[in-house]
Amino acid sequence: MYDTLGWAQFNTGDVTGALTSLRKSLDIRPMAAAYRHHAVAALEASRREKDKTRKDELLQSAKVSIGEGWKMATATNDPELKEIEKDKATIDKAWDENQAAKKTP
Repeated sequence: MYDTLGWAQFNTGDVTGALTSLRKSLDIRPMAAAYRHHAVAALEASRREKDKTRKDELLQSAKVSIGEGWKMATATNDPELKEIEKDKATIDKAWDENQAAKKTP
């Protein structure tokens, strides 16, 4: 239920509400799709965030969530695996770019 609500919130632009609902979903019933949805919402929130510390936290959250989703999807041969792998590549790229930007004066 919270996964559906969170994804609907994300798709209507309420990224903050989506993160809260998706986190509740994961607390109740961890599923690969819910981890993916949380990761995508956290990535989008990081793109909108101006505060560098909060941006780092959101990217870290995205990276952890997509990693957990990938592990779960791989172990269960989940049909979401291909989408998770695409999102994982996008999140890894955003992470790498953020890390490189932090090193540039």
